[in-house]
Amino acid sequence: SSETYSFGRINLVESRYRNGLGDIVSTVASVLARDMDKPWGYIKTIIDPASMMYKWIQGHASPGPILPRDFINFDDHLVMILNGREPKEIIDGKKELGRFTIGLALFNPETGDVPWISSKPLIDDPKARAITFASDFLRLNKREGILYAHIDDSFVKGYKINTDGLRNY
Repeated sequence: SSETYSFGRINLVESRYRNGLGDIVSTVASVLARDMDKPWGYIKTIIDPASMMYKWIQGHASPGPILPRDFINFDDHLVMILNGREPKEIIDGKKELGRFTIGLALFNPETGDVPWISSKPLIDDPKARAITFASDFLRLNKREGILYAHIDDSFVKGYKINTDGLRNY
């Protein structure tokens, strides 16, 4: 996901760190690409699951597509699809992966901040058991599009979304 600036391009990328339990945690960071052929410069982590208040994104986070500005925006913020995962749980003495879900966030392209994240997922596929993430958006017309998601890291499923539904959400 990216937004272009006169000084370069701000890209939102999946980053990570190792928490106090030794687990790797995926985060969303902003990076500056002055030249796409050269190394990008880290700006800051903008979504850290450890600081999230909603369970659907307290385990991991990664950026999904940013929807086109002329499809939908909110108070000059871009609407971003956000991949999330609930925290791991201990079940019968074993660590089990948390559920994978897909939500929404607002991205401020001027500051690089995310001022709002949905309190619940936009897509919570009950059949999803392993890595699940939204990867692409195909616009069908002025008000509708298909959000493609990889379910269980094994097949792709399309979810039809429209601007009215997103605004109501």
